[in-house]
Formats: sequence, C-alpha cells, structure tokens
Amino acid sequence: MIERSSVVAASRWIAVAAVLALLAVLAWFLPQPGFSGSRVALFALIAGAAILGAAGLLRRRMSLAVAGAVFLFLLGFWQAVLGVFILPVVALLLVAAVLEDERSEPRPA
Repeated sequence: MIERSSVVAASRWIAVAAVLALLAVLAWFLPQPGFSGSRVALFALIAGAAILGAAGLLRRRMSLAVAGAVFLFLLGFWQAVLGVFILPVVALLLVAAVLEDERSEPRPA
C-alpha cells in the first residue's frame, strides 16, 4: 500500500515540475512576434507567481503556495492564450497545497 506521505511528496514534486514546464513555455513564447515591454512585464508577473507557489510548496508554507496559485489563476484567467498552460499548474499547486495541509493537521486519537 502506498503511504500518504509519499503521495503528498509526489504531488508536491509534480506541481514543481509543472511550474518548471510553465517557465519553459513562457521562455518559448517571450521572443515570438509581438514582443514588447508589456509582454515582458506580464511574463515576469506570471513567472513570479508560479515561483512563489512552488517555493511555498517546497518550504511547506501553504499560505504562500495558495497565494501564488490565486495570483497565477487571476493572470491566467485574464490571459487566454497562456491560460491553457497556466490553469493546470494552478490546479496542481492547489491540490498539492491541500494534501500537504491535511497532512500537517494533527489527527484526533
């Protein structure tokens, strides 16, 4: 039987891998036609929110992970083209945060 701690750790690392994949997608889209300063600013905000969420998971600070996921959701909802890539990352960040938060709560005897 799979232990709960290994499922939580796997969900955390899957979410971090998804953040890294999102950063690779952003790096690919950045130099595409239509390059502007506002695109750089938007991509920096998206990357910052994703990194905040991943850092929150890795440091087991769920408030940071959820804040990063919410900010990423708002940016992904607003940016339709990148939303296809952003929204699954948001879902993975939130699932990992919920699983980690449930693990940290003390169980009644």
